[in-house]
Amino acid sequence: MSIWKHTFRGVFILGNLIVGTGFLCCAYSPLVSPVAHPVLACAGLFFPFFLLALIVLAVVGLFHGWKFMCLPLLLLLAGGGAVATYTPFGGGEEPTDGEVLKFLTYNVMYMRGDTEDEDYPLRHYIWKSDADIVCLQEYQWDEQETKKVFSMYPYRRLLKASNGNGMACLSRFPIVSVKQIPYVSDNNASFLLMRFNQRDTSAFAMIYTKFFTELHVYANRLYTNTSESAEDAVREAFCYLWERHDVIFDSLTKIKAFLFVAIKNRYKNHVSHLGVEQKYRDVLEREASFVEDILESELATSLLEYVERIPDPEGQVMKLYLTGLDAEAIADNMQLSIRTVYNVKSRAVGMLKKFFSLSNE
Repeated sequence: MSIWKHTFRGVFILGNLIVGTGFLCCAYSPLVSPVAHPVLACAGLFFPFFLLALIVLAVVGLFHGWKFMCLPLLLLLAGGGAVATYTPFGGGEEPTDGEVLKFLTYNVMYMRGDTEDEDYPLRHYIWKSDADIVCLQEYQWDEQETKKVFSMYPYRRLLKASNGNGMACLSRFPIVSVKQIPYVSDNNASFLLMRFNQRDTSAFAMIYTKFFTELHVYANRLYTNTSESAEDAVREAFCYLWERHDVIFDSLTKIKAFLFVAIKNRYKNHVSHLGVEQKYRDVLEREASFVEDILESELATSLLEYVERIPDPEGQVMKLYLTGLDAEAIADNMQLSIRTVYNVKSRAVGMLKKFFSLSNE
């Protein structure tokens, strides 16, 4: 019995220390700078789980004597502020009318799906929210359409970014000033880029997975009819990328271009060992298509990104068109007339031209 008690006490104390450490890290994570320590700053997301585990330990301790309860209770007290924040039991008086300012932020994905057939779900959601200030991302409507649909907000500011994305601020109160916040990246991969620039291994693994196939296809074309392995060329390019700690990237496109160039340079080194005549013939042939390969890849990627922004049915028609279907097949797939398909496709092309012109301004 004595051995069992000592074992239980040791396991109980160890469990409290492990859970307590996680609990306190989560409790005080709001004090951590998300720029300097982005992972630790997000630890608060796990606070409910550690809180529940600590409560369970306190209950277990209760059945084994008050001494066993002391450690979990002390830990709960140490994180009492966070407990009150996450679980505001009896959190004071309810605010009266006029004391609450209600915000809504919403990525509306170009208002895709907000159609008459769907009973305008996005605008209805925004209306029903009764928010005082609404911030919309990936918003493409102009001032006239915005005023017509969201007339309950007399103050509006619309912004078009250089990449074609739009933002809108709708307010019941005057908008005193508008200020752009400088940010090192204008794409959704900014967190991935930040972690990679710090040479985080998980970020590197994601980039490796993202680009490996495309780079392998390119390397395979270069090393056709040679004894060299395209797979080895790609892996060496990634190793070189990892070793270049002095290079800071601000976009995934630049990382991909870096890798393409690394593979090309490796190939040039390879052919330098061949005969002069053979060497220059191979280099000229393959270098002529190198820039075309990158441009083709980038244009295809950009086109697909822009097509994703087009609302249906225009977006759906363009996606089917890009898969190789003709107008008749698209009409059959979408249960539309061929004339309607041509009209919808024409509107989609007009939207794409608008997006591309905005991105090049």
